[in-house]
Order: sequence, then C-alpha cells, then structure tokens
Amino acid sequence: MLLQPLPLFLLVFHEYQQMCGRDIVKSICREMSGDVEDGMVAVVKCIRNTPEYFAERLHKAMAVRNNCFSLR
Repeated sequence: MLLQPLPLFLLVFHEYQQMCGRDIVKSICREMSGDVEDGMVAVVKCIRNTPEYFAERLHKAMAVRNNCFSLR
C-alpha cells in the first residue's frame, strides 16, 4: 500500500471527500473501532502531513508525562 507515491493517496483522499461529502478520517472513525481505527487514522494523518503527525504524537506523549509528574 505505501509503495505507491504519496500524491496518489492525497488524490484518492480528495476524490473520496468529493464523492462522499465526508473526510476519510471521519469515515474511518464511523466505520471502524479499536486498534484498526487507530492504525488507519495514523496512516492517513502520516500520509497527509508526516511532520504534523509526529508533532501531535510527541505532544500527546509529553502531556501524559506532565500529568504523571503533576500527580506526585
């Protein structure tokens, strides 16, 4: 799947939104659950904007760490 050029995936995401009237991430969240949902959403976010995806993951990890320290 990820061997295809990224612009092709971006085009597919755009066409999906045009045809269905809904973002692909929202559709994934409506149709899937659990680890499969998390994995598919991660793939889409990473394809769309890899630096933003990893920044979001890092921010969430740091927030959890800060919460752990504030509980002590």
